[in-house]
Amino acid sequence: MSPSVTRWDGSAFHTLGCGLHGGTWDCITPGNGGSSSPTTDLEFWNGELYACGTFTHSGQTELNRVARWDGQAWQPLGTGADGTVSSLRAGPDGLYAGGLFNQMDTITALGLARWDGTRWHRVHDLPDITPVQGTNSIFDLAFYNGMLYIAGNFKGSLGNSIARWNGSAWEGLPGGALFAGSYSWINRLEVHDGLLYAAGVFSRDPPDGHPDNPGNSIAAFDGSTWTDLAGGTAGSASHQVNELLWWHDTLYVAGSFNAIGGIPSGGLARWDGQRWCSLVPPGYFDLPTRAIGLFRDSLHIGGIFTTAGADSVYRVGVWTGGSTTSGCGPVGVQEEPTVTATTSLTAWPNPATDRVQVSGAPASARIELIDPLGRVVRRTTSEPAPLWVGDLPRGLYTIVVHERNGALHGRVRVRLDP
Repeated sequence: MSPSVTRWDGSAFHTLGCGLHGGTWDCITPGNGGSSSPTTDLEFWNGELYACGTFTHSGQTELNRVARWDGQAWQPLGTGADGTVSSLRAGPDGLYAGGLFNQMDTITALGLARWDGTRWHRVHDLPDITPVQGTNSIFDLAFYNGMLYIAGNFKGSLGNSIARWNGSAWEGLPGGALFAGSYSWINRLEVHDGLLYAAGVFSRDPPDGHPDNPGNSIAAFDGSTWTDLAGGTAGSASHQVNELLWWHDTLYVAGSFNAIGGIPSGGLARWDGQRWCSLVPPGYFDLPTRAIGLFRDSLHIGGIFTTAGADSVYRVGVWTGGSTTSGCGPVGVQEEPTVTATTSLTAWPNPATDRVQVSGAPASARIELIDPLGRVVRRTTSEPAPLWVGDLPRGLYTIVVHERNGALHGRVRVRLDP
């Protein structure tokens, strides 16, 4: 396998060029000059794969923590960043990068930058929000209700750990002393069904937490108010949530927690909108889980673990389902709901270039755009603006509309053309 990044086809791993690593190497002899350097995030934008992390090279090519895969080799994006790039997100006007860097190529970016396909730009003149740390520490970002949200480990004029660009200025979020305490930050943001979800390390309990915090390591935001998710990881010895993944109306979370929603857990759980279910018992993994992905309707888990139950599972594995420790019964990855109604949906314009609108969807419906490989590449509801598709590969896609109860409302095909 190539260092720090590889491709899984369902039965075997494959290399991606010389991989991503620290220092140069000859791309042939393992350990010949290169060192291990984690890849922290992958994102598709404008039909190509981008990666970020702490790596500096691929073979002899200097990359500096952010790179583009052209199908044959990893390519630099300018001169890269002078510090860790934590997250990449496709936006309406480019690829956004957040991290712990001051410079991105020739731009003084302060932890947030935008790539337009040719060069980097500073984003809305983000100020220095963490003067004590020396650099802005942005771990993730998201687009929600027409605004850009950033999250990470910062405390300053914009508030604690989360802030947003409202279209004219940077601001903190309503709610007072949010995400306060000596041991508090946000790892991930996700948008689903009209809500913004935040996960990381925060607590309502002293000495490290604060009673005004919106929950325990996971909470939901509706634009004005935060909601606790059944207590989150309260009572856990280590309450960190590292990753979020929505599949239909089920939220999967991974982390280092040993309790969630008041039930014992081994760092892998799901939320069905009402309660938490643990997918594995405490101690199931010897070290924390840090990533979740869906491939061919199977849940794939990544982390720094080397054992899963009685099996040797080195860093990555597939969760195949089974009984939980929470009394929720056998749990599997949710299959496609049964069609309960036949409706007439319209996607327009069709073919589309940069945006596509859906007509005929009921109020509060969940709309998903499915690529030719069966992956959900966009999610929204029937209320907001059209789906942004300008950064997706050209081809034939399927728009799937679900009613609020999860039933399949209908499907319509749409072609993306240049």
